[in-house]
Amino acid sequence: DELSYSNCAIINPDDFDWKQVNHIAIYLDSRQFYFTIQPHKDVKRSTLGFSRPQRTWLQVTFNQPLDVEPITFQRSDNLAIIIMEVDFVNKNAVSQEPYDTDQMAK
Repeated sequence: DELSYSNCAIINPDDFDWKQVNHIAIYLDSRQFYFTIQPHKDVKRSTLGFSRPQRTWLQVTFNQPLDVEPITFQRSDNLAIIIMEVDFVNKNAVSQEPYDTDQMAK
């Protein structure tokens, strides 16, 4: 459960030298997705663990073959564009309390 809140792709520790490689690129059709990876011994070799929101975002199903490449970013690398979407995980229990967006931006 706690790994699903990490927003990382979960890998088997033996799949990559995860002390050297911290990220992966996933290629789906013409789209590219980048994930920070986190190792866990319960993940089978050559498979990835994603949370439900990650699978929805990627539009993938269980056991779907993926084209994956290990990525190492340099300190000088940065993102040019980032698009963020915030939503409720459980839409049936949406809070009516106002949110302090200034506080959320910190």
